[in-house]
Parts: sequence; C-alpha cells; structure tokens
Amino acid sequence: GTLPSGKQTSRAPDESEPLSALAFKVIHDPHRGPLVFFRVFSGTVPSERAVLWNVNRDRKQTCAKILQIMANRVSEVEQATCGSIYAASGLDGTFSGD
Repeated sequence: GTLPSGKQTSRAPDESEPLSALAFKVIHDPHRGPLVFFRVFSGTVPSERAVLWNVNRDRKQTCAKILQIMANRVSEVEQATCGSIYAASGLDGTFSGD
C-alpha cells in the first residue's frame, strides 16, 4: 500500500503489525443503528471505544462495539484480529470502501 507521505509499504497478515482494515458493507440494524462490516488484514482492534483513523475521510472515529455475526447469531468480541470479518457499531462517518 501507499502511506499518506507517498511512500510504498507492505504489511504481513500478523497481529503484531499496525492495523489495516477495509470496510466493505454498511447496513442499518433497527436496534444498533448503522453496522459497518469490515475485514482486518493486519493488527488488532480492541472492542470497546477503539479510536480508529479513517484514511479516506481523513478523520478519527470511535467504535462503540465490535460484533461477530454468523447468520442470525450476533456476539460481542473482545478484540478484532487479523484475517476475520466483523461488524462495528458507532462508525457513523464510515462508508463502503473505507
């Protein structure tokens, strides 16, 4: 990938690397509001009140909760780890592709 400075970089799919994730879908849940589905490519995201940087919007956003959704079963997780897909609530300014 390319850093904001223009320098090329690469990251291994490892939890020790800096966070790299992609939001690929946004749905509206009647009980939780907007849910942003994202995949973590490297690093980890802590569950509660994680402050994330949205590079496409150039702003910080606070994640309220991280959920793992399997069919109609929803469970909160303590952290989002690399290689998996999660949903986050509280990311009001995040859109598909961020």
